[in-house]
Amino acid sequence: MPIQQLLEQKPRALASRDPSPVFLKPFTLPEHPTEPGPYLEVRSVTRGLASMYERLRNTLDFRDEHLIRVFAIRRILKRRLTRGARAERVALPLLQELVRSGYVPNTAIPERSVAVYERVIEKYIQLFFFLLEASQGVASKDLWDLVFTVAANELEDRLSPSPRRHAVAQTLINRMREEAVLERWALHNDEAEDQYVLAAYRTLFKANKELITWQLFRRYFPDWLEAPGVERVREVAYNVPTVRQRVDNAFRHPARDRLTRHVKPVATTLWLLEEALIEEADVAMVLSHPSMMSEKLQATINRYYKTASQRLGRILRRSLLYIFLTKMAIALLIEIPFDRFIEGSVNVLNIGFNVIVPPLLLLIFGLSVQIPGSKNTHMLQVLAERLMYEGALKLDPLKKPATQRAVLNFFFNLFYGIIYLASFGALVTLLLRFQFNILGIAIFLFFLSIVSFFGFRIREQAQELIVIKGEERFLVFLAVLFFLPILRTGQWISQQSSKINIFLYFFDLFIEAPLQAFLEFFDKFTGFVREKKEDVTS
Repeated sequence: MPIQQLLEQKPRALASRDPSPVFLKPFTLPEHPTEPGPYLEVRSVTRGLASMYERLRNTLDFRDEHLIRVFAIRRILKRRLTRGARAERVALPLLQELVRSGYVPNTAIPERSVAVYERVIEKYIQLFFFLLEASQGVASKDLWDLVFTVAANELEDRLSPSPRRHAVAQTLINRMREEAVLERWALHNDEAEDQYVLAAYRTLFKANKELITWQLFRRYFPDWLEAPGVERVREVAYNVPTVRQRVDNAFRHPARDRLTRHVKPVATTLWLLEEALIEEADVAMVLSHPSMMSEKLQATINRYYKTASQRLGRILRRSLLYIFLTKMAIALLIEIPFDRFIEGSVNVLNIGFNVIVPPLLLLIFGLSVQIPGSKNTHMLQVLAERLMYEGALKLDPLKKPATQRAVLNFFFNLFYGIIYLASFGALVTLLLRFQFNILGIAIFLFFLSIVSFFGFRIREQAQELIVIKGEERFLVFLAVLFFLPILRTGQWISQQSSKINIFLYFFDLFIEAPLQAFLEFFDKFTGFVREKKEDVTS
């Protein structure tokens, strides 16, 4: 249904109304209960030092906040799962490191659950072994990365299970399939299902490729979580290359981004409803009264509007610190030596310009974010009523993009190439007038692209509740046309630089392993001292 028609609707002021069982069932699922102790604990001294190290490292490895822990698990697994590793010698130190580093509270992991994590890790040790067997000892880096990704996400799910949100995601997937949202694309069932999973998890979980890879993996092998036998693990290992190819195909499909945008309004509404009802004791009773549901949803929306500036400030500070630290490091290690030995003198003005302008631009991006208005809130309320009481998405079938003629497509690409050259050409000409050398120009364009992409992502995250897009004015269109090449370049640099971050290589090779070994030893030593003290006082 067109947005304008939805905006003209008003929520019904009914005293009571039966919610649709389609969405009632996932919202009434009980959350995972808290398990009793005793729990894994670490000493406060080591916890403080480890947490400080992780905060510093995460500043240099810029990730979305909700993905930081799973990447930490993956990093720890890569360090500890060396050749010949045994699950019982990996599981407990891994869990203790997560607690020590502040990723998991002291009262979150019961001691008796360590055996469960040992079985999970043993399963992946077997998978690695059979993957080597299947590839005759020469498995590619992509396949290793896939297995580490799957292992880290399974451990993350066990540390922080979300049965209700996963059930809501599955309901959204089912509704998209039943309403044939992709019928115009003439996809095979498996292809369409992959796209529905991508759209649901990208909108409900703000999932990246790694998390979605895990969700697809679970669907390809439904029995994977149920302690598969050795022969089943071997069978999965021999199919890992096929999985890798299928996941890549799903992410390259032209329907991916279009379907995500298409389903975002209803997915955002479902996400807000799940947040509004998460602590409600009698969910069915609340959903049976539209006025109560509306009040709960309104309170949740208002809460997110109020905290949006806090989240924006936190993301902005991390981004500014990341840009400043990396920029200063490049200035000290590359720019100043280059100017001194090649140019003969250090151009303080250019270096200062390079250091100040990118963070300033990022700050302008962040401060220009606006909180959604009343129309957006009204749209969310109408969508919530339609979903809960009619049980249907009522999304129009996603249109397939019109096939352009080869000649027209050539001219569009040619025009975009000209815009690309014009954008960067204008910047280079301006910098040359300020007497920038070649290295200074390259570094400025590098950071301008990175900052522009970061600023764009910050705006998107701060406006995640917006389901109504405003009309684009002509001047805004021209600005977007000019900045689009810079944004795309920044996106590409961000993706590539995460793979070759020399600062993180330095941390991983020379700091992290010795530091964690020392902290682990010191934690055991303080435990030993405490036992001796208790012996004396008893």
